Amino acid sequence: MQAIDPINLYIRSGYANLGGNDNNEFWSKINLSEFENNSPFKVFEDNGNIRSCYGIHQIKSYLDLKPHLKKAEDTIREILQDDIYIHQSKINYKENLPTAVWPWHRDFPFWKNYDNIPESKMVNLIVFLDNVTLDSGPLQVIPQSHLHFFEDEKKDEKIEFNALSGSFSSDLDFELPPKKVEELAKSNGIVSLLGQVGDISFFHPDVIHQSSFGKDNNKRKLLILTYNACSNKPSTPSPRPVYFAFPVYSPI
Repeated sequence: MQAIDPINLYIRSGYANLGGNDNNEFWSKINLSEFENNSPFKVFEDNGNIRSCYGIHQIKSYLDLKPHLKKAEDTIREILQDDIYIHQSKINYKENLPTAVWPWHRDFPFWKNYDNIPESKMVNLIVFLDNVTLDSGPLQVIPQSHLHFFEDEKKDEKIEFNALSGSFSSDLDFELPPKKVEELAKSNGIVSLLGQVGDISFFHPDVIHQSSFGKDNNKRKLLILTYNACSNKPSTPSPRPVYFAFPVYSPI
């Protein structure tokens, strides 16, 4: 059986699995406490556990990760046909709590509305920091949804950024019409992004995605790096803090 080219799959379906990057052992041994302790912004669940750590690539320890991202970043340059920089970086955690979900949404409306980025010439890269199974609350995508938009999506509606909610809680801004998302999911299916620690996946900023809570004995952590094409920098500087919208647009 012929292997599926991840670039063609990404362009066609809005996601792709790069699989093992020959550095799985490295990723299984990284010291997450270094990032948790030094993250410039953290979000917590109701039980006090971490939901997200932002600004990961701004932490000194990130330099140790960079060589192990080279293959993935080369693939992103091919996808975007451009030089790239990191717009946002975070580690998302999963708890067995009702508030630990991420509802169905697209990412680009946040970056367009909050950060003034003109086009969705961006790629989300995921590194699995745990083995991720169906019980882990995996990220789920609706294939080809990055090519399908609903008439009642208010993509140009101006919503002011709220530093306390709206972009990193279970109650998100830019909500999608639930019934229409459900219909699209029935038509296009739902794919769970699964893999082993150190595996890498990509998903498009316009692909519709969600994640549910993980089971007590099987939760997970994901490193998510959002890359933007250097030709697609914000039309005006983002008003958000640098841990949400990194303002250095030179190629990495």
